[in-house]
Amino acid sequence: MPTRRVAVCLLSLVVVLRWPAVAWGQSALSGPAIHITRANGTITVDGDLSDEAWRTATRIEKWYEVNPGDNVEPKVKNVGYLTYDDRFFYAAFEFEDPNPKEMRAPYADRDNIGNGFNDYGGIILDAGNTGRTATFFVVTPRNIQYDAITDDASGEDSSPDFFWQSATKVSDHRWTLEIRIPFSSLRYRNADPQTWGILLYRNYPRDRHYQFFSATLPRGGACFICHSNTLVGLERLPSGGHVVAAPYVSASGEARPRDGLGTPLGSDRVRPHAGLDVKFTPNADNVVDLTVKPDFSQVESDTAQISANERFALFFRKSGRSFWRASICFKRRFRPSTRERLQRRGGGAGSPGNPAACATPRSSRTMAVAAR
Repeated sequence: MPTRRVAVCLLSLVVVLRWPAVAWGQSALSGPAIHITRANGTITVDGDLSDEAWRTATRIEKWYEVNPGDNVEPKVKNVGYLTYDDRFFYAAFEFEDPNPKEMRAPYADRDNIGNGFNDYGGIILDAGNTGRTATFFVVTPRNIQYDAITDDASGEDSSPDFFWQSATKVSDHRWTLEIRIPFSSLRYRNADPQTWGILLYRNYPRDRHYQFFSATLPRGGACFICHSNTLVGLERLPSGGHVVAAPYVSASGEARPRDGLGTPLGSDRVRPHAGLDVKFTPNADNVVDLTVKPDFSQVESDTAQISANERFALFFRKSGRSFWRASICFKRRFRPSTRERLQRRGGGAGSPGNPAACATPRSSRTMAVAAR
């Protein structure tokens, strides 16, 4: 029976109407303001903080131990640096470590940072200044990246893999980290100047599980991102119209015995495959995802899983950037306190709640177009 190719075009428009709840950004719960300045030179992301631009970058030396201590002075020194230019947001860190031999930083796949049992650090960035939703950008001393969307109500989702760069260096008494994030990977409103929310973060597992932040996190609090530091000083950023294109090319072929088992193999024609994922973000409240011949190979198919003697199908996570943006608003879980969330995840937010807190004062629209 001849095979007939069927072209399918799926157009879905998902409109998430957000409740006109309280605008959390810059609330009384926010941490101290951090004033950022534009970089005065080029920054090379190599883990070395000797670039001239880091000398004039905003320096953050006030950190708090929120676990196990209750917003007390950290037992080791942490220093953060923030700056930006016309295209990128930069963050750098100097993390003191009296005994690097005790550092827990195995080589692993992306997003596999040990769920709080490994060393890592980075930023939690609320570019939309919502006071509820932010993006994790954290890295281990072995430069294993972890990125995720976290929401104070619906929890944390590490499915999306953003475009960003990082580099680390480990020395005798510390390790350093550099992060560079394209503005095209972030969603923020068209305003000048900008006001964001940010948390600088370090996970330090030793005799106890230590967690250090740039802002205080009260015990028993019902939110996490709401306590972010207010980031001011961002001016003349690229406004809207962000376009990210991710093309792919692959090929497949088969070889079969020509005349039954034991005969020489005959190869079929190699079949090429090509497609394109495009994400267009005109502003913080609208996003258009277009995918032509979706690349369903964007799964963690090389993730180690036990397949012997299993009575159920294996699951491989989809890591493509299409169609995940609004999914976090539809997850229903209970809302624990801030300290419960930190201890459960061992890392930052991992926090559940109800979908009401996905609300923003304005509507958020996601249009997804797929064609095959």
